Amino acid sequence: MTHTLSAEKKKYYKEMLTTFPCAAFVSLDDRKAGSIVIVCANEQYYELTGIKTGSIEDGTHEILNLEDIATEDQMRVNREFGLAVENSSNVAMDASIRLKDNGYMRCRIHARPLELIGDAVAFVVTLHRYDDKHPEKIIQKHYVEHDSLTNIFNMKGFCQQTAEVLATYPERRFQIFVSDIDSFKTINNMFGEEVGDTILKKFASILKASFARLFKSNVPGSYGRIGSDRFAMCLPIGFVSPEKVVKLVDDMIMTMDLNYRVLVHYGICDIPNNNFNITDIIEQAYLACSTIKHNMIIRYAYYDHRLRKTLLEEQELVAQAEKALSMGEFVPYFQPVFMSDSKMLMSAEALVRWNHHEKGLLTPDRFVPVMERNGFISRLDKAMWEAVLSFLHERIKAGKKIVPISVNMSRQDIYNPRLTEELKELLEKYEVDPMYLHIEVTETAYIEEELQHQLAKTIHSLRQNGFVVLMDDFGSGYSSLNVLKDMPVDIMKIDRGLTVDIESSDRGKEMLSSIIRLANRLSIPTIAEGVENETQYGFLKDIGCDSIQGFYFSRPVPMDEFAKLLDDSEVSEYQKGESMPGQLAGKRAGKDSSGKKLVFIGDDHGEDIAADLFKSNYEIVHSPDPDKAVEDIKADGSVSYVLLTRDAFDRLVGEKA
Repeated sequence: MTHTLSAEKKKYYKEMLTTFPCAAFVSLDDRKAGSIVIVCANEQYYELTGIKTGSIEDGTHEILNLEDIATEDQMRVNREFGLAVENSSNVAMDASIRLKDNGYMRCRIHARPLELIGDAVAFVVTLHRYDDKHPEKIIQKHYVEHDSLTNIFNMKGFCQQTAEVLATYPERRFQIFVSDIDSFKTINNMFGEEVGDTILKKFASILKASFARLFKSNVPGSYGRIGSDRFAMCLPIGFVSPEKVVKLVDDMIMTMDLNYRVLVHYGICDIPNNNFNITDIIEQAYLACSTIKHNMIIRYAYYDHRLRKTLLEEQELVAQAEKALSMGEFVPYFQPVFMSDSKMLMSAEALVRWNHHEKGLLTPDRFVPVMERNGFISRLDKAMWEAVLSFLHERIKAGKKIVPISVNMSRQDIYNPRLTEELKELLEKYEVDPMYLHIEVTETAYIEEELQHQLAKTIHSLRQNGFVVLMDDFGSGYSSLNVLKDMPVDIMKIDRGLTVDIESSDRGKEMLSSIIRLANRLSIPTIAEGVENETQYGFLKDIGCDSIQGFYFSRPVPMDEFAKLLDDSEVSEYQKGESMPGQLAGKRAGKDSSGKKLVFIGDDHGEDIAADLFKSNYEIVHSPDPDKAVEDIKADGSVSYVLLTRDAFDRLVGEKA
């Protein structure tokens, strides 16, 4: 403020207000300094608003800090007052004013300039309440357009306010920011919903304070909470840098001292001059944001013509997917897996390719993500399962060699309550033993908390029915040792990112060695992915990695090439009921000279349980007769452990007694 009011001037304004029959106050508005000061208010104003008498004069309540004005009216009030100050003119408008009890009243506001004091204009402002007969309409409108937790605009209110901004300033260009908090459900689960709500409320308070400053400087815009953990802002293009937005929110989160890095990402989309839908712009900004989700370095992304082109291509692929599936354009490619010590062909992974009629052969990164988003991935998965089983069926009929083939299971498959039944039906249709169809689940699915309960149920059901389950991409950046402790897994596939580090990082080597040692101690067979050269292969073999997958042995190949490879290769032979994990565990047990038999003594009740718990480590021998079992064990030196039922134990001990 360039001028300080004298005590006489303040007294004059105070006495003047006593002559007003309605609520009124006097303000000094200095737009150059970005300052609005309320000098005094009359008794009617205090009665109308319910705030403490004298709190304006003593500085404990500032009525024009925008907190007392409903969100939807803030920008317009400041714009009108700014014009009035600039032109020293009268202004009249309607606005909703917040009451002490957080309700709202609708008022007609008149402001008239009194005099110029330095760079500031003194105004007398009167308020006439006109919603006395239907105050609930004002309150209802507010709650329809506002978020109940943060008291800022919701999606509906944000879109309406943004439309008003664009209509009021047609000569200016604007852009929309959309924010998204990574793993917000995990934050709620780790710290409780109160902490999550606090983050959201603090985020909203930053927006309130920031836009209050902008509005006072006549900068138009809008803001709101448009989803559970998503906020949106509309601002003039180039007015604020994304880096500043990132830092502002990061600094707020740091003050909470959560001992957990909360990452917020932002998508930005310019609003075009021609016809458009605001919700479409919001969606485009969020799509840009989704391209950098979980990225710890890149924190914001623009929706531009390149992303638009990519999305249009994706939409084109989605539109063609149904026909492509019926025409057999989706085909499996097979990447073999070899035992590290003997280099014997052990198994293979089926990888989908799209043999597009115009674009040629498309790799999964071109179409799988969009298929996951639109739900088509489940149908594509099932088509690949059928193709693999058909391949195995034909080779079995012809008396040719086969190996287990692993197929992928998507998020949608995990939530399918009939997944196990559908797979069993396919196995029966093609007459294939379940030990030859392995199921791969990416590691990220194991650690997503919202998936874990359902995933555990699904995997348990699959394993109970003879399927082998692999954890794919272990070590890709989201590993949790609790997964290995709590979640059933038969085989661990080590992510190619760790394999690459073999030649460049001693720490990477040590980490990889530790993972292999841990897996071996847990009797979980390992497959290393992305092995490309002799150095990588030699190191993995030396540290005890069971099997190898990668370009060093073979790239993914079409079905006919893989069939020829099978015909020309020595492959592992499986006994009925034996699995690949069981064979690898048996191989390791043989190396350790620690035996490989577990004898289960007792009735049939617990045999299935024993087999499920120990089949990957030992050959399970069932002996219902305790006396005969004792004689057999004495004669067989390869028995490592004996497991007895209570009845069998009582019988043996009783006989001895």
